[in-house]
Amino acid sequence: VLDLSEPENVLRDAIAFLRATRECVESCIVSSGGDSSLAQRVMHRMEAFYRSDESSGGEILSPVPVVLVGAKYDTFRHRPDLDENRVMALTLRHVAYYFGCALLYTDAFDGETMENFRKMLSFFADGTALRPSQQLDAMRALFVPIGSDSREKLGSAPNLTRDDELWLEKNRGVVPSTGSGNMHDLGPVFEAFCVVFVRAAMQASARQGNAALKEVRYLRSTELESASGVE
Repeated sequence: VLDLSEPENVLRDAIAFLRATRECVESCIVSSGGDSSLAQRVMHRMEAFYRSDESSGGEILSPVPVVLVGAKYDTFRHRPDLDENRVMALTLRHVAYYFGCALLYTDAFDGETMENFRKMLSFFADGTALRPSQQLDAMRALFVPIGSDSREKLGSAPNLTRDDELWLEKNRGVVPSTGSGNMHDLGPVFEAFCVVFVRAAMQASARQGNAALKEVRYLRSTELESASGVE
């Protein structure tokens, strides 16, 4: 579950969760005594959920059904900058595609999104047909079943300005690692996400820090003035 009310942390949390999930499943398979038939049964079961050969990036398939849930969509959907909605949707769709998992947004106060969440779980549990089959509009709550996205639908990351590039060069450490394999294609998407969300969070933190420092200085100055007036 990803907290959309703290957008700057969403990408970091998504990558950490998906990698930890894969490691956990692989560890369980190993602990079964290296039973190759178990691993094959797990992957064959997953293949039944995919709708096409283009269902993932092809190298980091999740061996078990995984759903990325962007929770608290109500705190995010009305953000004034429409580009934030587009970049968030594009980023999470790329991550879900490359890790081979489903993706949807939920809003506890929106019955439709919660019903979609229930339908997604029912699909994995008993194969119940999914309706709607897909919703990719960045300005609405995403609903992306496993295997319903593709490279063509994803498109590419938005172009960065020279100012964006300079900020990235200075803050290269804030861009999550894509590791090896096909995930290197996510580099530009990760960069766009950090430019939009991480930079904004850093700037807000700096403003808060400056405000707090000014408050401390003001309080200190009033204390000194009061002390100087004491006989």
